Amino acid sequence: MQAESEVRGLARERLGFARLRPGQLRAAAAAAGGRDVLAVLPTGAGKSAIYELAGLLRTGPTVVVSPLIALEDDQLAHLRAAGLSATVLNSKQSARARTAALAASCRPDEFVFVSPEQLANAGRRRRCATPGRGCSWLTRRT
Repeated sequence: MQAESEVRGLARERLGFARLRPGQLRAAAAAAGGRDVLAVLPTGAGKSAIYELAGLLRTGPTVVVSPLIALEDDQLAHLRAAGLSATVLNSKQSARARTAALAASCRPDEFVFVSPEQLANAGRRRRCATPGRGCSWLTRRT
């Protein structure tokens, strides 16, 4: 399959993985193809690699909802170390930092980590769904 071949190549070239773990290739290829994916893997099995690889293969920002700010920080550091652009949008940020994060989240190859409370905020959702006023990553793209 072409998608699986692309996933393997990106894993090696962009993320430095010699090989993928069981379940990662199939899930990343499916997500990259626009399919819904539920990957139930144990801690440390590489769930992050699934969205990272799929995000590299799709156009537009990759939005990751994460309930743990410490986990967001770890994932942000990992992506930046791999030379990828990433930002967070969470409650520990100042209003100015959230505004900057919203602007950054509009970049086409950005990985955006969002805490659930940011998505629960009606004003934030409106801003993220309005092109030109924040970001349009909450709108459905076909």
